[in-house]
Amino acid sequence: MAYHKRIKTVYIDDIEYVWCSHEKEYLPYYEFETTSGGKYKLHCMVCWDRISGLRDMNYDNGAKLRTIYVEEQSKLMLENIGYDFNSDLTIHQQFMIKNNLI
Repeated sequence: MAYHKRIKTVYIDDIEYVWCSHEKEYLPYYEFETTSGGKYKLHCMVCWDRISGLRDMNYDNGAKLRTIYVEEQSKLMLENIGYDFNSDLTIHQQFMIKNNLI
């Protein structure tokens, strides 16, 4: 598997944009903090606060952070394709009805 290095900063109309590894997009430089070495952090301030907040809740382990992120993304994907988490029916039951498997 080849590793493709992403360009960390780009300039658009003389404004510096920095890659946020959480949002997966370039954001204006002023949305990032810098390290003591003058480099930009990997995440914008909003994502950094969110991740730090999770760490404050005893989710220090990176695996737990990834698990939470995957769960959030999975829930969002299921909602986007029509499943309702507030329903009295489970997701499995909704799937069975939606696909005429009952």
